[in-house]
Amino acid sequence: MPIKLDTEKSFGENVRLALLDRGWSNAQFSRRVGISTTMIGNIIRGLSPGTKSGELNLKPEMVDKISSLLEFPPAEARLLAGCNPVDLAKIEPYLATLMYEHSDLEEKDKDELRPTLEMMLAEIRRRNATGELRRQKNPQNP
Repeated sequence: MPIKLDTEKSFGENVRLALLDRGWSNAQFSRRVGISTTMIGNIIRGLSPGTKSGELNLKPEMVDKISSLLEFPPAEARLLAGCNPVDLAKIEPYLATLMYEHSDLEEKDKDELRPTLEMMLAEIRRRNATGELRRQKNPQNP
């Protein structure tokens, strides 16, 4: 069963806490996931030394592999790792269609669904505005 990620923490911090919880060292985990212990440390710190930005840029496949081993929910982990930024220009029309124009739904069903969709849209806007849905930066290296 997937464990709950702490969305107030970075992807790397969630990895660190999961390793502590399991009693795994960085070296043990690096062997399981198939990457170097240095890379594990970089993931935990959210850093990528030697790159222009210094920010970690994980490929979705790597996030999925880490998530699988640590039993993270994959979609949530990808969001925390910055692999799935939400593009409001694409999602707003879709949510608006669901809320107001979906012809397959009866009006009472639309009325029941509308508050949930409005809440989702408001949360996406809030997270985009605060940067929560953008690539996480290391708090020590903004």
